[in-house]
Amino acid sequence: MADDPEKERFLKEFGQDYGYPNAPKNVDEIRATEFKRLNDVVYLDHAGATLYSESQMEDVFNDLNSTLYGNPHSQSNCSLTTSDIVGEARRQILSFFNASPGEYKCIFTSGATAALKLVGETFPWSSQSTFMYTMENHNSVLGIREYPSYGIVSNIEGSVLLNLFFRYALKEGAAATAVDIEDVADLDGRRGGKSAIKIIPHTVQRRGEVGCRKKEQTS
Repeated sequence: MADDPEKERFLKEFGQDYGYPNAPKNVDEIRATEFKRLNDVVYLDHAGATLYSESQMEDVFNDLNSTLYGNPHSQSNCSLTTSDIVGEARRQILSFFNASPGEYKCIFTSGATAALKLVGETFPWSSQSTFMYTMENHNSVLGIREYPSYGIVSNIEGSVLLNLFFRYALKEGAAATAVDIEDVADLDGRRGGKSAIKIIPHTVQRRGEVGCRKKEQTS
């Protein structure tokens, strides 16, 4: 790739910003040493499923191969070792977000969808709440406004009807606002001494409780 003319032109224009130029290793070195399995592959889903590096896996293997981790719900020494490392992971995450452990809890879920579902279903929504989210967002963020629940009903003729009821996470009267966020530099062509953004709200159409029925074929 070093003699690729297209890449050479790209680096000539963007090389000062591209590929972690001030880091110990640039992106090409990282790819060559940590992600050799990506040879001849273009991988574009790091936001949804980022890849682990070879050194990460080596560190994890060495740790698991040299440390005994037990069930964290027990009180043995190996169990306490597990509890300690999980607790330290929570503390590091809270510290990264500058969140006080006295006010916030770090909860591990199976993924972004499960985490957002947990927020939508358990947050104490009220008429004083406002759910604000960006227009371009994770599909499950949009789903916090509403999420479906299903019920099976039989009519007097024995046909099975599938009821799809839309339950609203904001059904307690909370407001919902979709916004676009723009950098002030994009608005006036210059950047001031302070970083600032402009939030552009968009009206979100609110719907009442609705249901739809789909009649299935009778057996």
